[in-house]
Amino acid sequence: MDKNRVNEKQKAVKQSRACDTTMTDQFIETLAKGLKAKYTHVDPIRALQAISIDKVVEKPNPQTRSIFELLHHVVLWQNLTIEALQGHDVIWPKKGEDWPKSNAVSKEGWKELVEEFTQGLERAEIVAEMLESETPIPAWENMSASNGLLVLVQHNSYHMGQIVLLRQVLGIWPPES
Repeated sequence: MDKNRVNEKQKAVKQSRACDTTMTDQFIETLAKGLKAKYTHVDPIRALQAISIDKVVEKPNPQTRSIFELLHHVVLWQNLTIEALQGHDVIWPKKGEDWPKSNAVSKEGWKELVEEFTQGLERAEIVAEMLESETPIPAWENMSASNGLLVLVQHNSYHMGQIVLLRQVLGIWPPES
C-alpha cells in the first residue's frame, strides 16, 4: 500500500471511531433521559403523585403486588445498579429477597421511599453522564456500562407501567393536576 492510501485508511478509521463515540454518547444521553420519561413513558414522578396511604398498600387481588411493594423493589434495584455502575462492589439479592417482607408502610415511610426513588433518578443521571459506554461493570458479570444503564431504564419503565396500571384498576389514575 502506498503512503497516501495508508493515511486515508487511518483517517477513515479515526472518523469511524469519532462517529462511534458520538453515537455512544447519544445513546447514553438518551438512556439517561429515559429515566425521567423523556422519549419513553409516563413521568415516573407523576406516576407516584397524589396516592393516599391506603391505596399505596391496596391489592386488587392476592396475586398482585401493591404500589408500595413495586416501588420498594424498584428503589432496591435502582440503588444497587447505580452502585454497580459507579464501580462499587454489590451484593445482589437472591430471587425473592428483593421484595419487602411486609406490605405495611407509614405515610412518612412512603414519602421517604418516593424521595429515595427521586434522588436515585438524579444520581443515575449524573452517573450516566460520566459513563464510558463499553466500560465493564466489575460487580456485574459480562455487563458494560451502557447495557447496565439500559437494564436500569427498562426495569424502572416496566415497574412504572405496573404502578400506572394498578392506579387505573384502583380508580386513581390519572393523578389530579
